[in-house]
Amino acid sequence: ECLIDLPVDASIPASYISSTPQRLDMYKTIANIRSNEEANDVYDELTDRFGVPPASVYGLVEIALLRNTAMKLGIYEIRQAGINAKFFLNDVKPEYLIALNEKMRGRAKLNSGKKTFISVETIGGDTIGCVRDTLNLLSDSVKNE
Repeated sequence: ECLIDLPVDASIPASYISSTPQRLDMYKTIANIRSNEEANDVYDELTDRFGVPPASVYGLVEIALLRNTAMKLGIYEIRQAGINAKFFLNDVKPEYLIALNEKMRGRAKLNSGKKTFISVETIGGDTIGCVRDTLNLLSDSVKNE
């Protein structure tokens, strides 16, 4: 599992899906989303069954996508700390930091204290966008190995 602690409204309100069993089933479905295509399928299903999803459902899907991408990369925790997003890994490869700094113009830094993490400075307060971009860049660097 990857713990994600970011300032995002990520839930399925009871006002959107009133049935608790249906809501719990949808939480499970969303937790298993692995790609944008799967996310779009879930949005289509939600819209067909319950109407247009509220913003908090979009946040929940985004967090699920980020969590599943992070787990593939060996990231076990992502959280916001001030203007930085922190990515905690058991095994930080030097090429991760090189790739991030090439694309992010020096905004990524490595901290190897008690817990090793990469800290990336967000731009304009868009933590989710920063996390998404960072995970995409890390995924690309893994593909290119």
